[in-house]
Amino acid sequence: MQLNNTLIIIESPNKTKKIAEITGALVLATIGHFKGLTNEIVKDYESYEPILDFKDDNAKYRINQILNASKGKEVYIATDPDREGYGIGYMVYELIKNLATSIKRAEFFEITESGIEKGIKEAIPFAQSNFNDYESWKARAVSDKLVGFLLSPKYIKICNDKNNSIGRVQTPVLSLIVSKELQIQDFLNSSANKKVEYKIKAKLKSGNLEFSALGENLYESKEEAQETLNKLSATKESFVFAKEIKEAQIKPKEPYRTSQFQEASNRV
Repeated sequence: MQLNNTLIIIESPNKTKKIAEITGALVLATIGHFKGLTNEIVKDYESYEPILDFKDDNAKYRINQILNASKGKEVYIATDPDREGYGIGYMVYELIKNLATSIKRAEFFEITESGIEKGIKEAIPFAQSNFNDYESWKARAVSDKLVGFLLSPKYIKICNDKNNSIGRVQTPVLSLIVSKELQIQDFLNSSANKKVEYKIKAKLKSGNLEFSALGENLYESKEEAQETLNKLSATKESFVFAKEIKEAQIKPKEPYRTSQFQEASNRV
């Protein structure tokens, strides 16, 4: 792959050399976020529009390099394929959209030749990408700052603990922990019947054929389930309403993604 007159913008400087070797393009890195919230945080508390500025002179210098390199070039913004990466990419896009010949959003999920080629091939015009991802990044940044800015000093004063702070991650997580603990206590204090639900599984026989059937209904008590069983036992005939034969393939489950692992852990 040889991308002439092309600039690829990424986050990590450690990846620039390898991507340049694979693509033949000029590769520059933002080195993560180059802009952050000022002390004013937002313009007003109606729109919560954040006030952003360069983090320091080094960040401003790096972006000036990218601005100069973007002039008249085909640009691929390939910051990380997540909300934070898109936020960085969008800010770059706003700065260079009138300088570059074209700007595309590319996502590299692995820094290999096939991974880079796939990302370049599937790149879309940045103007057609999901701008809501940038709105999501702004919400994250503002809520993080506001929650920490307002609550951390109160926490430090009340608990006399300067080693910890409060942020938008810790606060909801604490709420989830408390909520789950209350559910556990409610479960432990409930009656035995509320802790258990019953299903009916029947062993059926027709001639030489034996099979099991598991009902979908849930019964709140063993007595309720037994009553249904008694009715079924008194039944002398049954009818097959439908019969279907098909071939099925059972494949091993794929490894957990982070979100799946969290969901499964929460069900335990």
